[in-house]
Parts: sequence; structure tokens; C-alpha cells
Amino acid sequence: MNTDWRERLAQYDDEQLDARERAALDLLLANDLEARAYLAALRADRRRLQDAFAVAVSRRPPGAARDFTAGVMARVTPRRRAWFPAPRLLEVCAAALMVCTLWGVQRHQRGERDDVACANRLKDLTRVVLTYAQDYDERLPDARRWLAQVEQHTGRPYNATCPSDHRDAGGSRLVSYGLPYDLSGSPLSRVPSPSAQVAAFDADGVFLDLRHGRAANVSYLDGRVSRVSVPRP
Repeated sequence: MNTDWRERLAQYDDEQLDARERAALDLLLANDLEARAYLAALRADRRRLQDAFAVAVSRRPPGAARDFTAGVMARVTPRRRAWFPAPRLLEVCAAALMVCTLWGVQRHQRGERDDVACANRLKDLTRVVLTYAQDYDERLPDARRWLAQVEQHTGRPYNATCPSDHRDAGGSRLVSYGLPYDLSGSPLSRVPSPSAQVAAFDADGVFLDLRHGRAANVSYLDGRVSRVSVPRP
């Protein structure tokens, strides 16, 4: 697809796409957790706004015209008892509260989508690292330049930036993940329990980065990804 799949998913939900494009997005939704979560969030936002609109319309002043524009004008036109603005003030406060609530909900949903995308990218990169090891005598890449090694091996670039990583990279490429230095270039045969051995993690340089609150994503040599939490001191 030539454009961002997020824009195409919005058109997909509005049934604005032809059969070929819908089939491509159906395949994306069947195989990509991030795409499914994004579409579900779009639909939830749409339902929430529709419900809010229905409530606003049901509260139109008595005698207002059925036309939406006339209804809005009936609300904003000054009334005779303009010296008693309490009802109008309450309406403004209620509208402001609704906007703040919707903004908070949308921000929370964006955070959840970023968390899912971050975990998915870590899982994909871990799979690539393990594929690299299989082709190099079961040896893992160098932890200091692992991304360059796997990209040179596969001949393609990878997205190694977590959406929740808001560090300033100073114009250079932002790499959000790292490999343990104690396994740098080591053979997989040295690992007694792959399911318990960390393969990659949310990193700021060589350090664990708790970018998800007090938690970070961690992957293991068996391909599993989980989130670890660090208690507050």
C-alpha cells in the first residue's frame, strides 16, 4: 500500500475502498495485532462520539427546529433573561468536561496502541536476531552493533523505534531496544534455559528503559515477549 495503513483503515471502516484494497486490509488485519487494535480503537471512538452527539441533540430547547443548524442557533442566541447566565455557564462547563473526558480516553487508547506496537516490534526483532544466529553457527550478534549486523545479513532495514520512546535522538536513528552484553557473540548452546534467558529489551543505550510507566518489555530466546515491572523504591 502506498499510504499509511492507518489512513486506509479509516477509509476501510467507512467502506470507501474498492474490493482489492479491502482484501489487502483484510489480510493485514488477520495477521497484525497492532492493526486490529487500531481499528478497534477507531470504532470505539466513533461510537463514543455518536453517543455524545445523540445526547446533545436530545437536549435541544423546547420548540427548536428539527434542523441541526437551527438547533445550534437556538442554543447560542441570547435569551431575554440574559442577566441570569447560570444555565449557560453550566452548559459550557458540561461541554468542556465532555471534551476533556474524550481527550483523556483517546490519550489512554493511544498509549495502549503504542504499547502493543512496541511489544510487537521487539518480538519481530528478536525473531530476526534468532534467525541471524541460526545462520552464523548458532552465535548471537554483537550487542554493540547487533542491528547493523542483522540488517546487513538480511539486506533490509527494520523499525527499531518504540512508539513510546520519546527521547531526542538529535537527528540520528533512534534505537529503542538492546541485547544483553553478557551474550554478545555467544553461541546458543551455552544457554541452559532459553525460555528464561533475556534476548532483547527496551533499552536506553545499554540500560533497561522503563518507558511504560514503571515497566519495560523484555523478550526471551524462545521468542516470548513479556513485560517486567520495577517497584518504586
